[in-house]
Amino acid sequence: FPVTILPTGSPTIVAALTPSITPRQSWPVTIGNTLTSVASAVATTVSATTDVDAVLVPKSEVDANVSSLNVDVNVHSLLNRLTGKNFSDTEIKSMAQIMVADYSDQEKFGIELKDSGRGEVVFSFTGSNGTRIVRKLYKDGRGVSVKHHYFSAPSGSQGQGNGKALFRCSLGVYKMLGVKKINLYANIDVGGYAWAKYGFIPDS
Repeated sequence: FPVTILPTGSPTIVAALTPSITPRQSWPVTIGNTLTSVASAVATTVSATTDVDAVLVPKSEVDANVSSLNVDVNVHSLLNRLTGKNFSDTEIKSMAQIMVADYSDQEKFGIELKDSGRGEVVFSFTGSNGTRIVRKLYKDGRGVSVKHHYFSAPSGSQGQGNGKALFRCSLGVYKMLGVKKINLYANIDVGGYAWAKYGFIPDS
């Protein structure tokens, strides 16, 4: 069933994510040996550092589990048009890497950012162990929204906190992008109560 959460920094989400988190980094984030300008994007989106922001910072080196990263030629202009911001190519690539930074140290991800041709920026992550993640960024009547389009992980990697790590790091990126709403379809067996504890509410 469809569920929605608004806004991305709600106390419910932070309370659910906080207990297992002890961030070792703070903004700016180090990408390999290169200090990127992601910090400037954060500074323009977040007026002051809060406990919420500390929770959303990745604990791992951002590009450690990325095997490849490809960005469509149209993505830069489309993403900036959707968000009303002026992110550089480096910042856009860094944000994609941040989303899966803490997912697992046992899996490498190939990342693709594409223009769907329907006014969406599609973030696709393909893991070396079979994990598949797709997020779609778009704009609607409420502003910038993201759809959690697809997430599949091998049974052997489930129950290890990888999904929580993905969600936590993604929220940090969503704040940078100015996302106001997250949409997803919850699995009827587990997803209903799993997502509810993070503050998601059913649309129908």
